[in-house]
Amino acid sequence: MPPLSTIRLCLRPVELRDVNGISTIVNDPLFVQASVGCQMPVSDMQLLRWVISQQKQHQSGNGCCYTIRRAAEENLIGLVSLQRQENYAEEKCDDLSYWLQPMYWRQGLMTEAVTAVMQHWLALYPQSIITANSHSSNLASQALLQRIGMRLAGTDETNKEGIRHYTNSSAGRSSNIIS
Repeated sequence: MPPLSTIRLCLRPVELRDVNGISTIVNDPLFVQASVGCQMPVSDMQLLRWVISQQKQHQSGNGCCYTIRRAAEENLIGLVSLQRQENYAEEKCDDLSYWLQPMYWRQGLMTEAVTAVMQHWLALYPQSIITANSHSSNLASQALLQRIGMRLAGTDETNKEGIRHYTNSSAGRSSNIIS
């Protein structure tokens, strides 16, 4: 997967040198609060292993993980990831996730980044069913998913956060969703 760019952003595949920037994002309390089931590594060694696993998926074509930087700046401000996996209906789907340092929220940067990555992915895999999750309380994330053309497939209220499931497919993941 090649580097991508937009008017304001430079997106490039995750590298080992990105570990410190990623650590800054995933350890921000506002990020943790807004993230759905964030299972990010807690130690430097776990984070290093995670980056290597993302690189392997990227190289194999089974996923992509792009770092987000403002154009002409070196500081990592976020990530966009698409990972191939089995969904609840035993179909292949591609799970979208995205993370942005809170100081960059509400500037349209994530919409710009996610749009670029999804357009590239769908050019390679036009039949992809893409899914994403959001906390019921994360209205900004839900609005972003709707702006990029995702539709609400259902809500899982079995946990205290209430997770909303989105898809780009009319089939969705609704078979195991509790509304």
